[in-house]
Amino acid sequence: MRALPYWTVLIVPSIAAWGLYRGGGWTALGIAVIFVLIPLAERFLGLRTDNEGTDGPARRLAYELPLYAWVPVQIGVQVFGLWLVASGELAGWEIPLAIASVGIAAGAPGINVAHEFMHRKGAGQRGVAELVMSSVSYTHCCIEHVYGHHRNVATPLDPASSRPGESVYR
Repeated sequence: MRALPYWTVLIVPSIAAWGLYRGGGWTALGIAVIFVLIPLAERFLGLRTDNEGTDGPARRLAYELPLYAWVPVQIGVQVFGLWLVASGELAGWEIPLAIASVGIAAGAPGINVAHEFMHRKGAGQRGVAELVMSSVSYTHCCIEHVYGHHRNVATPLDPASSRPGESVYR
């Protein structure tokens, strides 16, 4: 099935949770997945340039299910990470690694999933976007992105678009 690769997004928080469970240096596993494993996979697997249509309810559902599956996985990993930090089971040096690992593993893919939902018309789907964005303290994006950025993209009114010649550091 062509939609199968979209399920791989669930690997990121799962690996981060496993690293937290193992403890020690493994606590940084979520960080390593985002900044090492995924870039290497993209480098060696290449970019898909085909664009298969999602016409028909069965096809749409095949592409939508990984998005909905993301929500309990992300929140579950965040709750597990919070519990682990609060439980006192982690050494002092493991705590910042656990926080960064969960934050990056939830934030990087999670914001992309929420972005997909925030462009939907249904109130339930927009609600899912707000739930995911609130779990990473970024709910205002649901409003600003749709009603600010998309209305004013690449104009002086859009703070999310860079100006011609502007560096990423500016």
